[in-house]
Amino acid sequence: MKNITIIAADEGQNLKLSQQIKNQLDQLTHTTTLVDLISLQLPLYTLSLEKEQGIPKQAKELYDQFTNSNGFFIVTPEYNGGIPPVLSNTIAWISRVNENWRASFNEKPAALASYSYTGAANLFIALRIQLAYMGLTVLGRTLSITPTHPLKNPSLLAICKQLTTV
Repeated sequence: MKNITIIAADEGQNLKLSQQIKNQLDQLTHTTTLVDLISLQLPLYTLSLEKEQGIPKQAKELYDQFTNSNGFFIVTPEYNGGIPPVLSNTIAWISRVNENWRASFNEKPAALASYSYTGAANLFIALRIQLAYMGLTVLGRTLSITPTHPLKNPSLLAICKQLTTV
């Protein structure tokens, strides 16, 4: 049994998709935690804020959660052809918790999913580059959901199985 963290970087359709992914992983008898980045309300990372206030409690808790995870399922919309600010900001804070900034990500698998009107091709390219740099092994298969291409259960099952067997 694996401990998978599902990271939702949206409060709308991607949060709903995250819950569907969680349900599928739970059916496969894996331990899952759904992290809603919007509800965390992490402050915008700046070096001066970190020096003044230190690392926020939520970032430290996320660091521990991520470190104890065996893998990640990142569910996010595409923002202007790229990664949404809430996800980039969270990664920035997590990377500051420990001197070994890759510690909670290194050598772990990650699956990507998006509900996006565009199909999220640019998002997946940008996210793959960043996640690989952080040490994650990003699965080749993605879930790209649009209003005209709804989630297909066989695809969801296949990517969940792949994530948990890597």
